[in-house]
Amino acid sequence: MDSLESSFDSRSEDTTIRHVKSGFAAYVELLDAASVIHCVVLAVPLADGDEAEFTRNIREHGLDVPVVVATDDERVAKRVLDAGATDYVVYDDPETLSRVATRVQRALSEYRFRQSHRDRLEQQEREAAAEQYVRMVDAVADAVYAIDADGRFTAINPAFERLTGLTREQVIGSPASHIVGTHDPTDGGDGDDPTDSSDNAFVATSTQIVEFELETPDNGVVRVENHRTPLVVDGEKVGSVGVLRDVTQRHRYEQLLATLHERTREMMSATNREAVLDAAVETCDEVLGDARTELFVFDEDRTALTRVGEEGSGLGEKPPSSGISDGGVWEAFVTGEVRVVEVILGGDVVDGAEQVIAAPLGRHGVLVTGHPGTVAPNEVDVELVNLLSATVEELLERIDAETELRERDKRLARQNKALTKLNRINTTIRNVIQSLIRAPTRGEALSAVSEHLADAAPYSVVWHAEASEVDDEFRPPPDTVHGADAAYIDRLGEVATNAPLFGLLTDAIETGEIQTVDDVLDDLAWADHRGDALAYGFRSIAVIPAVADDRVEALFVVHANEQETIANEDGLLTELGETVGYAITATNRADAMLTERQTQLQVQLGGDRLSLTRLAQRVGHEVNLTGVIPQSDGSVIAFIVTDAAPDDVADAGRDVATRVRQLSTDGSEHLFELRLPRESLFETLYASEATLCALHASGTQTTLTVEVPERIRVRSFVDALDTNYPGTSLLSRRTCTEGATSPATFVSEIRDAWTDRQYESIRAAHLAGFYEWPRRSTAETLAETFDISAPTFQYHLRAAERKLVEHVFE
Repeated sequence: MDSLESSFDSRSEDTTIRHVKSGFAAYVELLDAASVIHCVVLAVPLADGDEAEFTRNIREHGLDVPVVVATDDERVAKRVLDAGATDYVVYDDPETLSRVATRVQRALSEYRFRQSHRDRLEQQEREAAAEQYVRMVDAVADAVYAIDADGRFTAINPAFERLTGLTREQVIGSPASHIVGTHDPTDGGDGDDPTDSSDNAFVATSTQIVEFELETPDNGVVRVENHRTPLVVDGEKVGSVGVLRDVTQRHRYEQLLATLHERTREMMSATNREAVLDAAVETCDEVLGDARTELFVFDEDRTALTRVGEEGSGLGEKPPSSGISDGGVWEAFVTGEVRVVEVILGGDVVDGAEQVIAAPLGRHGVLVTGHPGTVAPNEVDVELVNLLSATVEELLERIDAETELRERDKRLARQNKALTKLNRINTTIRNVIQSLIRAPTRGEALSAVSEHLADAAPYSVVWHAEASEVDDEFRPPPDTVHGADAAYIDRLGEVATNAPLFGLLTDAIETGEIQTVDDVLDDLAWADHRGDALAYGFRSIAVIPAVADDRVEALFVVHANEQETIANEDGLLTELGETVGYAITATNRADAMLTERQTQLQVQLGGDRLSLTRLAQRVGHEVNLTGVIPQSDGSVIAFIVTDAAPDDVADAGRDVATRVRQLSTDGSEHLFELRLPRESLFETLYASEATLCALHASGTQTTLTVEVPERIRVRSFVDALDTNYPGTSLLSRRTCTEGATSPATFVSEIRDAWTDRQYESIRAAHLAGFYEWPRRSTAETLAETFDISAPTFQYHLRAAERKLVEHVFE
C-alpha cells in the first residue's frame, strides 16, 4: 500500500490520498464526505469483507465516484468489476503498481468529463425553466413582483407596469414605499396588523391578503388586492413574492351594494306607495352617482305608463303627458326583464340621457334611470338597479297586501257591524209585527210599537201620536211616551207645539215621508233643545209617519242616542212606518177580510226599452199583448196580436225575441208566439203581485193596464217602472172590489156561459173518459152518441173548453 501511495505522489502534487483499513470505514467516510472524494482504490483483499458487496452498496446509495480495484487475482477483479467498479489492475510486482496510478488518473479524467457534461445539461435545464417561468409571469394578467429582504423590488412583470404606470427601470431597486404611497391597507385575510403603511404590505414576510389604494403617476388611485408569500432560500427568508390584483370595480361595487343595502333597510319602514317610490328615486340617484331617475306607474284606465308626479296621477302636479305605451321602456315592463334602452335625447322619458336602464317593478310600473349625455350604463349599474327594482317591487307588493288586509279588516268590521245591526233590526221588526198581530185595538198597537222601539239599542225616547190629533194645542199624553221620565214628558208638552219640533210633525203629515235631524247639538235651529239632548242622552231625532193608502194614520217620534244613527238606518224606519200604517188601518177595516180589493192602473211606459215597443216601431203597426207565460230561466212566452204583415213581424221579431212563431190568422189580425229574454217589466209585475190586463204598443206610445193589490203602494209601483223605463207616467187609477166567489157561484156562472149543446158535449166527454190518459173514448164515438158528425162534435166541445178556460184565467 505504501508503494501504491508513492506512485500517486510521483504523478500529482495536488492529489490527496486518505487510507482506511476496512471497507466499512471507507463506506462511512464516503457518506460523510462524498463531495470531496473523487476516486476509491480498493486493495484486495479487504480486511473486513467482500469487495464486490462494498462496491454495490456505494452504487446503491447514488455515489458515482470511480472505483479502481488493485488485486493479484483476476477473478476477484472481474467480480468487483461486475458489481460496479470502474477499472482494475492485476499486479504481481512493485512495477505493476505504477499502472494503478495511471488507471486512477484516467478514471478521474473520465469522471470529471461526465461531471462537467452533466453540470452543463443541468444548467441548460435551469435556464430553460427560468425562461419559461419568466414568460409565464409576463403572460399573467395580474401584476407579479418580488422584493428582497430590504424591501426593494427585484422583479416585476409587464402587468405590474400597466397597473402602476411605472416602467421596469423605475421600479427595480426602488423601495415599495416610494411606489405605493402612504394609504392604509385593509386586511383581507389572516396575517400581521393590516393598518401598517403600504410598504409593509409589500415587504411583509407572512402570508397575507391585503387591500390598499395605489397611487399612479397620473394622480389616479387604484384599489388593489395584494397576495404575497415569503421567499425562503436554504431555510432563510430573503424577501417575498406576490401578486397585485386590480379590485377597484369590485371595491366600488361592494361600497355601492352596502349603500343599497342600507337604503333598502330604510325603505322597509315605508308605509305607503308614495314613500317607497320617493325613496327608490333617491336611492338610485345616490347609488349611481350622477344618474337621473324617473318612475312610471301603470295606469289601467289609459293602458299606459304614467310618470310619477304627473297631474292626475295622485302623486304630484307635473304637467300630464300622453304616457308610454310602446318602445323599449314599455317592452321592458311587458316582458318583466331589465333592459338598457336607447331613448331620444330631450324626450319624454329621462331628461338629458340617451341610454337608460328600464327595470320593471312587476305589475306596478318601471324604474328608468340613466347617466347624462351619451354615457352608457355598465354591468354594475344594471345589476344594482336590478336589485333595487326587485326590492321596490317586493315592498310595493307588501304594501298592497297590507292595504288589502286593512281594507279586508275594515270590510269585515263593517260587515260585522251590519250583521249586528241586521240582527237588531230583525229582532225589532219581529217584536213589532208580533205586537201588531196580538194588539186588539189601535191604541194598544201604537203603544206596543213605541215600547219595542224604545227598548232597541240606538233609541232612548220614543212617543207616538194620532195624525188627526196634531194641532196647535196638541200635547203628547203621558201613556204615549216611552223611555223618558215625568220631567221630560212635561217638557214635551211645551215643545211639541213649537218650532222646530212642531214643524217636523206637520211636514211628516203633509209629505208622508220620514223627517230627521242628524245632530241636535250641531243644528242651530235646535239650539234651545241642546240642554234636553245632553240631559236625556239623545243626539238625533226622527218623525216616522205610519202611512197607508197615501194617508198618514199616526206618527212615531224617535230620539236616537248617536248622531246620524237614524240617517244610517237604510230605510228601516220608513218601511216600519208603512208596516205599522197598514196594520193599524187593517184593524179599522173588517170588510177588507171579506173582499179582495184591487187597484186598476193605466200607465204609459216611457222610452223604447220594452221589446214590444221596439217591435211596434219596426213593423209600423199596433201590437197588442194578450198574455204571457213565465219560464224558469227568467224568459217569457208572449202572445201578441197585430195586423202587420207576418213576414215583417217575423223579420223584426228576430231582433227582440229568441223565437218567433205565427200561430193563426183571423181576418187581418195575426196571432204570434214570441220567446222574449228576461224583461224587467214582467219582473216588476211579478214582484208587485200585479195582474196584466192589457198592453197596447203603437209607434208612438205604449199603454199598460194592470191590477195590483190595494196593499201595494201605487207610487212605489210606478217609480219601479220608471226606473227601468224612464219617462213612465200614471194615466189613471181606480179601485176594484170583487167579492169572493164560491164554488157553487162559479158553476152557475160557467153554466150560464155554455149553450145546451156545449154543456152536453163537455159533460159527455168527461163521463166517457175523454180527458183521461190513455183516453177511454174518442171524438168519433162521442159524435155517434149525439148522432152528429165528428167535426160538429169537436166544434161544440172546443167552444165549451174555451169558455171554461177564459172564465178561469180572465
